[in-house]
Amino acid sequence: MKGLRIKVHGKLFDVAMPQGSCGIITTWHHGQCEVSVSGATDKFFSWYKGILEPGDRCTVEFTDIKTPMLPEEVLFSKEEQIQNAKCTYDKLHKELLEKGLIDENE
Repeated sequence: MKGLRIKVHGKLFDVAMPQGSCGIITTWHHGQCEVSVSGATDKFFSWYKGILEPGDRCTVEFTDIKTPMLPEEVLFSKEEQIQNAKCTYDKLHKELLEKGLIDENE
């Protein structure tokens, strides 16, 4: 199976899925650069999460993966993501109504 061999902080991750996506993501969060190796199908997976410091190196190689690593954790399913988005929408909608920024029909 084709996939990614990712090396970050001296750790090697062979990640691949028959369908879906996988990769390395960096996010600026709370004044730090977070790095994560993650993927998604109908669920969202995480293999690694850490902090990048200036000078850190990450490598990504597209290659044949004979034995993909199992993820460290399954973060949430697509259904849970939809439910979380709906809860956020409902909360924000209520807040906008209370502030008079929208009316009941919006």
